[in-house]
Amino acid sequence: MDRKNFMRNYWMYYLMLEERFIQSTKYIEPVEDNEEVYSLEYVNQLQAIGSEIDVFMKVICGIPQDARKTIADYYPIIINKIPNITTYRVRCYNFEFKPFEMWLQAQPSQSLFWWDAYNQIKHGRVENFRLANMKVVMYALSALCLLELLYLKEIVKNQQLLDRPDRESEVFRFPDINYQYINVAGGLVLKMEIPQKDDSAEVDTLILDGGSL
Repeated sequence: MDRKNFMRNYWMYYLMLEERFIQSTKYIEPVEDNEEVYSLEYVNQLQAIGSEIDVFMKVICGIPQDARKTIADYYPIIINKIPNITTYRVRCYNFEFKPFEMWLQAQPSQSLFWWDAYNQIKHGRVENFRLANMKVVMYALSALCLLELLYLKEIVKNQQLLDRPDRESEVFRFPDINYQYINVAGGLVLKMEIPQKDDSAEVDTLILDGGSL
């Protein structure tokens, strides 16, 4: 897959899912006191996000979309491709967390509380709809965002292409992802020259292009 197809087929859909979550924050303030607030809207969002995570994990793993696989099948492949996935931090609103922190091979589904909630709702929406709360949806959405951003960096590796989306997430920031390029006002793309660990010099930037990539 190239960058253009990724942006069109996956990232734009992610942004649609993110926008739905942003709309919900107009009514439910994203603060700790509201983490357990649940609603049928969150049920709908979680089902869509969870389904897309399943789709995108198959993309990462190189598994056909029509294959009947579970997260237990994806776990060893993703851990091999992204060994430190459990350490990536997410910052959003006043929260900081690691969506994959507790991911375990022994219990690849149950060890991720947000995935377990999605599974339970998928197989019993009426009985389990209270599991679809703001915290679960926020973690699931951040997990999808993280997977897609890491995949984008991989597919443009060793190419002079922007290694981040043209339109970035309005909710999530990932301080552990090191980008080669940044977007600036006016559509300019800058390459960031990262100094060596023993180099105390400031980070330099080089203008590569006057338009978006």
